[in-house]
Amino acid sequence: MKKPWYLKTGWVFVFCTLIPPIGYLIILTNLKKFDNKDKKQFEQKIFYLAIATIAMAFWVLKFTPLIVQKVVICGLLAIFVGRKLKRMFKK
Repeated sequence: MKKPWYLKTGWVFVFCTLIPPIGYLIILTNLKKFDNKDKKQFEQKIFYLAIATIAMAFWVLKFTPLIVQKVVICGLLAIFVGRKLKRMFKK
């Protein structure tokens, strides 16, 4: 069975990263086309949903006030630097 163009790997990834709401719609409306019994397709579905969720978080962040954006970015940087320091001192 041939997949429609919007379900091909490259296009789904583009939709999930650049236009997350459309990526969600494509994935959620076509869940049955991703076979849950096939491990590869199940992992692919989870991967696309994860990418769309992360991209959606940053996409929604664009519409928040500037102070909220700064707090979120500082929080993410603190987590990133904290993990790096933890690994560095753990050695």
